[in-house]
Amino acid sequence: MEASPPYSGTSPAPQSCSIKTAFSRSVFSSRWKPLDTSVTPLWVLERLEAAYGEPSPRRQMDPMEELILTVLSQNTSDVNSRRAFENLKRVFPKWDKVLNADQEKLAKTIRVAGLSRIRAARIQGVLREIKARFGSLNLKSLSSMDGPEAYEFLKSLTGVGPKTA
Repeated sequence: MEASPPYSGTSPAPQSCSIKTAFSRSVFSSRWKPLDTSVTPLWVLERLEAAYGEPSPRRQMDPMEELILTVLSQNTSDVNSRRAFENLKRVFPKWDKVLNADQEKLAKTIRVAGLSRIRAARIQGVLREIKARFGSLNLKSLSSMDGPEAYEFLKSLTGVGPKTA
């Protein structure tokens, strides 16, 4: 194992602390300042992987599901947005059913996420735009776009801002 980054101060050496403590003290504390740039994101990543193993791959959802879940997650908890999404998929198993649903019924279905009337209108608006642009309710073509192009496309949808995109 390579040497820990240098430190200043009288506290214990970073190698006797946890990775989190060593990193936070060496980067953020006035008592522990690195003398060089050896505390890098790569240095932290290597130690985290050594302690916990490599992270699991990110879950892969259908792009349309990911977009609608993200719209539902705005200004609410992950638990509530997930519940709202599960309710949505249970009541409206196909995107065309969501698009053509009575807006009040859709709002009741996703109520657990909060701001349900606003979200219902926004979701139907996004679905309407996608159908108008692609001819179907499908975003699989996003996978053929590079990152910046997909980002700009998503931002162009009404109600989808930079964080959602």
